[in-house]
Amino acid sequence: MRTILAAITLAALACSAAFASGGDTANKKVIEEIRITHELLRGLEYKFEPKVEIVGAREAGARAARLAGRYFPLAAGPDGKAAQAAWKFLRLIPEERDLQGAIDGFARAGARAFYDPETRSVVLASDLTAPGWNSPLIAKTMEVLKVEEPEFALARQFALALLDSNFGIYDKLADPAMPSDMRMAALALLNGDANLMLMDYMLRNYGVKSTLLPNAEGVVSQFIPLVTHIPKTEFEAAPQALARDAAFPHTAGAKFAAVLRSTGAGPLMDSAYFSLPVSSEQILHPEKFFESRDNPVEVETPELSDALPEGSAKIYEDTLGEWGLRRLLAEWMKDDSEASSAASGWAGDRLLIYELPGGEIAGAFFTVWDSAPDAELFAGVFRRAARAAFAADAHIEVSSIGRDAVAVIVPRADMAPELSGLVWQSVKIPTRTPPPELRQPDPEALITQLSQFMGMFSNTNVAIPPAGEDWRVEGDAFINGKHKYTLRRPGPDWNFQRLHLGNQFVSEFTAVNTKSVGSNFTIFTFNKYAPEERENPVDQMVDFMKAQMQGFKRVEEKTSTVAGVPARSVTFTGSMFVPLKITYTEVFGPDFTHVITWWAVKNNYDSLLPEYMKFMETFRFLD
Repeated sequence: MRTILAAITLAALACSAAFASGGDTANKKVIEEIRITHELLRGLEYKFEPKVEIVGAREAGARAARLAGRYFPLAAGPDGKAAQAAWKFLRLIPEERDLQGAIDGFARAGARAFYDPETRSVVLASDLTAPGWNSPLIAKTMEVLKVEEPEFALARQFALALLDSNFGIYDKLADPAMPSDMRMAALALLNGDANLMLMDYMLRNYGVKSTLLPNAEGVVSQFIPLVTHIPKTEFEAAPQALARDAAFPHTAGAKFAAVLRSTGAGPLMDSAYFSLPVSSEQILHPEKFFESRDNPVEVETPELSDALPEGSAKIYEDTLGEWGLRRLLAEWMKDDSEASSAASGWAGDRLLIYELPGGEIAGAFFTVWDSAPDAELFAGVFRRAARAAFAADAHIEVSSIGRDAVAVIVPRADMAPELSGLVWQSVKIPTRTPPPELRQPDPEALITQLSQFMGMFSNTNVAIPPAGEDWRVEGDAFINGKHKYTLRRPGPDWNFQRLHLGNQFVSEFTAVNTKSVGSNFTIFTFNKYAPEERENPVDQMVDFMKAQMQGFKRVEEKTSTVAGVPARSVTFTGSMFVPLKITYTEVFGPDFTHVITWWAVKNNYDSLLPEYMKFMETFRFLD
């Protein structure tokens, strides 16, 4: 059943824009529908009229790069040269790479469509294309959704415009003094909210909302190039710490927004803009934002140049936050799991970097933790990770007392004691901000939404389309002339139908078992692709299910022959509401590639397997 929602959601995340065809009347109609739908579903009204500007790739790239200097998580705050020196010192970027150039490169690569808060415009590059747009899975889901390219780009950018017009969040992001961790948190709120608004818009005709997804973060993460318009090759070529920062507001932000939506719907989301999350910790752990507000401890450090050679100058100062420390440790250790554990007890920090006479660099960290064991854990992991990263290039000294930990990275060992001692004189200042008002959603609305979705698989109100080229039933045989295949039902317990949400069909063909709720046999036909296709839709669908299921386990993968042509099957198990066992089979036919899915409650799968196999045995191609 989630295959259908997967297809819809992937299409929503995959659509991108080339707003240059269809005429002014058609374009205005699309814009008006987007505006009205956003206002209705989000419960807000546009406070200003966003413009739509269509420009060439060069102009779009230049404008996007200029905006990145203000709105990219790292780019604001310290000047570009200082950030460059800091990232190189921390081994987050290779010596030969230009940090600001890499940030600008990201922005230019993602200039397909963006919102410009300075001119209150949605900017579309007329001569660029969205990454992944022509992949088999995206092409198929777009066929299911019947959505034109312009709609997606406009929908997401108008979502950002709606949020900006109501909450003025970009004005806050324009403050150069905002610490990068606080900036990251605000961007995560904004982008997470906009991404869910986009999903809701694309699903508006299907009777479900984005909150039905168990793992919105997993959806966005899997298709991050499509969400950001930044090609996968750009993410792979960029310094990985930078790529992680670029993705974080979208992926973690989707999770954060989904939790707020499911807990307090639109009103709780609205209140978050008036009491902004102030740290990446609150994004990673939403309960620390709205249940019991866990604000970070502010750290004021003394002037550390007194413990350094005369002429030393501070070149960088910032708060890294839980995400920043996690990303730093992961880069040093190449171990995301241990880095996440070591940073999870974060309560506050301050990083300072000094340039010494002669060009040498020294760094100092003061960190605050939720407990003494958290501080000890961080100190141990940081010491080991830093020594591995810097090797013989620097001396590392780390110590912890109670809930605090201090680390210094200096060129010579004799500099460490005095510098460390001075860092320990830092002052901690607790901050207190009440959590946003918690409003519970209407339980009846949640039940209705789930009932609508599960109703697709009920044995009542079966959705049977009129006979035509793609739907003909003759006795026990189903015939699809459009996609050139036929098959037969294995017994009387199977109904031929098409799954639907709301008043929209979302499957090409489905056979539902009338005696085993949730058991179905479904076919999707793709334009022909090769088995070695890089963006294989079956692999993408399996990855999607992995992110949505609890206890996911890949059971089997095998090749076979179906109707005389090569086929590949993937079987996996996991739980969504109930334990399930699912098989996806792609059949590489002469004219199309057909993806066939079998779903069943796990305990029923083996008993239904003979009937599934009879379906496959009767699958034939038409001339």
